[in-house]
Amino acid sequence: MLGIESFEISKAYEKRLLMNKFYKRFIEDSEKRAAYVLDFQVINPDSKDFGAVALEKKYPEPKMTINAVCSCISLILNDKSKYYKNEELLERIELGIDYARRNQREDGTFDLLSCNFYAAPDTAFCMWPLIPAYRLLTIYGYNEDCKRIKEKIYTIMKDAAAGLAIGGFHTPNHRWAISSVLLTFYNLFGDEVLKEKAQMYLSEGIDFTENGEYAERSANYNVVNNIAMITIYEETGEEKYLQYVVKNLEMMTTYFEPDGSIFTNNSTRQDRGKKFYPTEYFYLYLYIAQKYDNKLFQGIAHKIIADILKRGNELLPDCLGRLMLRKELASFELKEYGYPSQYKKFYPESEILRAKKDGISYSIVKNATKFLFFQSGNFVLDMKIGANYCEHRYFKIQEWERTENSDVLKFKARAWYYLPFEEAQNTSDWWKMDNASRKKLYKKDLDIIVTVTQVEEGIDVNIKAGGCDRVPLRVEISIPEGSMVDSEALYIEGSAGEGIVVRNGYVKVRKNNDMLLIGPGFGTHQFIEGNFGSEGRSRDGFTIYFTDFTDFDHTIHIERKAGRRE
Repeated sequence: MLGIESFEISKAYEKRLLMNKFYKRFIEDSEKRAAYVLDFQVINPDSKDFGAVALEKKYPEPKMTINAVCSCISLILNDKSKYYKNEELLERIELGIDYARRNQREDGTFDLLSCNFYAAPDTAFCMWPLIPAYRLLTIYGYNEDCKRIKEKIYTIMKDAAAGLAIGGFHTPNHRWAISSVLLTFYNLFGDEVLKEKAQMYLSEGIDFTENGEYAERSANYNVVNNIAMITIYEETGEEKYLQYVVKNLEMMTTYFEPDGSIFTNNSTRQDRGKKFYPTEYFYLYLYIAQKYDNKLFQGIAHKIIADILKRGNELLPDCLGRLMLRKELASFELKEYGYPSQYKKFYPESEILRAKKDGISYSIVKNATKFLFFQSGNFVLDMKIGANYCEHRYFKIQEWERTENSDVLKFKARAWYYLPFEEAQNTSDWWKMDNASRKKLYKKDLDIIVTVTQVEEGIDVNIKAGGCDRVPLRVEISIPEGSMVDSEALYIEGSAGEGIVVRNGYVKVRKNNDMLLIGPGFGTHQFIEGNFGSEGRSRDGFTIYFTDFTDFDHTIHIERKAGRRE
């Protein structure tokens, strides 16, 4: 499949819960969402936002309100919910639908008030919860009020279809969200124009690598793409679209960190570097596990839910309505449990290495100043190498050689100077001169070679720097704020935005029960701020600096230690 070296179902989790035993919790968490609607929906009829639900934003808008009230629709139709046939909640649902209708543009589209107006992509995202809500009301609706709400949703969708048929997009994932809704509406309304527009998008081809990665490399937008692919499959019957989901979910098994979060530091979108748990992946793994009897995915779906319950500070994913529409998923037996325990996978298209073994992981990323990440438990560090050499500020991987045990990363910085023009110019204005045509004088190159080798309980990072001598370099290792930094000479708490230079010896860094050993340190200068154009010290973490002048050859050992002070 992925080149995963091993997959081991954890035996520690002995209760092999069935999906239908989680089902009660899905209802309870949906009821908490409904309670929020009852508490915070705008119910003043004189307000322009009458019926809106603001949720986490500082202002209401249709998308959030649609998501909120559609979640409630699954409850009034579910005989196991305390809100089953609840008249007050049914009335609030209708208020929310009316609010959405009043804020639908004349061309059928909706706005995303933070940036997009008359927006087809955001209209498609508004339709995603409305479509299953409409289908639930069709199947489970029990009175005239349900019928009336269903008809109002139908009107919103009919007008939205017209807007989607003439709309456009901004980002790659928008195409598939729009296509999925257009195909759904084609099957619902029978308008050939909708199918033709969807096929125009799909004819561009899916932005997908052979290793299972979408163009945006985003853990967040993978979910969007995969939901769209599932919908396109369901509306067309073409199973090839489902295979994109399978391959992407296979790839994502190598992105799970030791603490159950997802690696995001190579994303091209706004989730880059953010802490992200795979909550919204649950339904995707469950769907494919049931469809293909995939035991690996079954174990992952199971662990996602178990981890949410263990963390205890978040709701289960909002997919009760989907489970009610697909009872085979609601009753699917989750026998397996666990994420892959070990892998080492290089993705050539996005130029990233992901490796995990025995509860620790590391990542190497090309085209980034933070080129190395290491994680043990919840403890995450990243590494940069500052190099002030002419216009160059940081080591970035230019060449990448892989051996059986190591990754060799190379960087060359050229030193150059402009020479005077050999012919007179027509201007003395520097900004109008054709400086790009000047001849250049080249001097010695700065060469940095970093070799990363996986060792027992950690990694060795060998750094060789030379070519031009006497260049002051710095290795920047950022650790979480509040970490305790312990060495023979000092013991301090690392505050955000602060840093120290380690002159020699090893340091132990610890936060809660996670501890790492890093070193030996080297510190021959204090030039750590960098020149103009440098990124500056991490404002979110505490930075440990190792510094030296070229030429040098140092190996930094990073090792997981027992989570206690020795």
